[in-house]
Amino acid sequence: MTRGNAYRLIAVAAMLVILASWQLDNREGAGTVIAVSAVELEDDYRENEFAADLKYKGKTLILSGEVATVQEAFGRKYITLKSKGMFAIQCFFDESQTSKLAALKSGRNVLVEGECGGMGLNVEMRNCRVR
Repeated sequence: MTRGNAYRLIAVAAMLVILASWQLDNREGAGTVIAVSAVELEDDYRENEFAADLKYKGKTLILSGEVATVQEAFGRKYITLKSKGMFAIQCFFDESQTSKLAALKSGRNVLVEGECGGMGLNVEMRNCRVR
C-alpha cells in the first residue's frame, strides 16, 4: 500500500467515525446537520437548484471533498473543492481558521463544517471550520 493510499484510508476511517457521532447527536434531538460529499452536493445542485436549496440552503453541512485551491480574495479566505462540472464549491472561513487553512494542500481530502448559502456563481458554504 502506498503512503497516499494509506492517508486516504485513514481519512475515510476518520470521516466515518465523525459522521457516526453526528448521527448519534441528531437522534438525541440536536440541531440538523447533514453529512454530504462535495460530489453529491454538486450533483444535487446541477440536477435541480430549487430542490437542492430546499434540502441544503441555510442548514449546517459536514462536507467531505478534495481540496482544489486555497485562496484569499478581497480579504475573504476560502477553499475550493474539486468539482467535475462548470461551477465549484467554495467554503469561506474567518480569521480563526487561518492556521488550519495554511496546513491544507491541493489534492488532499478535507472535512468542512459550515452553512450552505445556496447557489450563486458557485455553491457557497459560509462560516466554515476545518474539521
